[in-house]
Amino acid sequence: MFLPLNTAYTVDELSYFIENSSARTVVCDGGSKTLLDPVVSKLGARLETLNADGSGSLTDQAKAKPSEFATVNGRRTIWPLSFTPPAPPGGPRGQC
Repeated sequence: MFLPLNTAYTVDELSYFIENSSARTVVCDGGSKTLLDPVVSKLGARLETLNADGSGSLTDQAKAKPSEFATVNGRRTIWPLSFTPPAPPGGPRGQC
């Protein structure tokens, strides 16, 4: 599931959304890592970085994986999931 958040949110607002999403992995710009590390660590989630130039820990991990993988046999149905957490007290800030 992908839950995009406004980059104008404060750390407290991001914390609210991340906590209520039950996210297991959070991806942020490398410049936000220091601010979000305590929030994500408190939840026991993983923090990865992905910068505008394509660099970051997420890219590094992808490069370490094989470029080919075995196809899963059988027919599977993939159901899309969506989650929109409630607004924090006082409402969201920034653009929607």
